[in-house]
Amino acid sequence: MRAYEHGRYPEAMEELRAVETEACRRGSSDAARYALYRGLAHLALGDLAATRLWFGSVKRAMDADPAILSEGDAGRLASARAHLPP
Repeated sequence: MRAYEHGRYPEAMEELRAVETEACRRGSSDAARYALYRGLAHLALGDLAATRLWFGSVKRAMDADPAILSEGDAGRLASARAHLPP
């Protein structure tokens, strides 16, 4: 996530792929946060289909538990979704 925050999107994607199994195994909160940043990285790289897939995963997690993401992460998701083309 640090690579993403520093704008190093290809590196962020590599790192996210490398920790996917571990992140998703740790618990629903970690899995939701992983899905958020995976979607954000895909968005930054222009892969809208993958972005929608990962954001869909986050939405399902939030439907089950609206407080699963921090306020900041929920804001990142809302902002990114608002800028997705229809």
